[in-house]
Amino acid sequence: MTRAAKLAATILVVACATSPCALGDEAKDVLKKLQGAWVFKDAQGEESRWVFDGDVLRTTTDGNEYVSTVILNPKAKPVTTVDFKITQAPDDSIGKTALGIYHLEGDRLKLCVSMPGRDTRPTEFKQVEEETMVFELKRGN
Repeated sequence: MTRAAKLAATILVVACATSPCALGDEAKDVLKKLQGAWVFKDAQGEESRWVFDGDVLRTTTDGNEYVSTVILNPKAKPVTTVDFKITQAPDDSIGKTALGIYHLEGDRLKLCVSMPGRDTRPTEFKQVEEETMVFELKRGN
């Protein structure tokens, strides 16, 4: 194998490890179910929009857009996990990962996500100030 071929193979392996081709069949099935728009309404009635397009999530809230790569692990126990690798944001969270857990039931998606850059994953769907956020989304238009 030539040096160029080895380099190309290495790039493909690295790209695959961070994209949907690295997902197992179960994770790909969940990702398919997430496709499209979801809406979250906070306690004050403010809405944010979450749009899954492949393994990319675009979240619009308070006029700001956040873009993340989504990595699911539906086989994790005791709760299924999700990582959001932030690629675009209006603040210093670019390049950080928000670790989370999720529960998908029909047209409802419940998430509990750590603050970006924290290295601890939530273990329950509980909001903790300065640590985790809980989102209950409904399928939107």
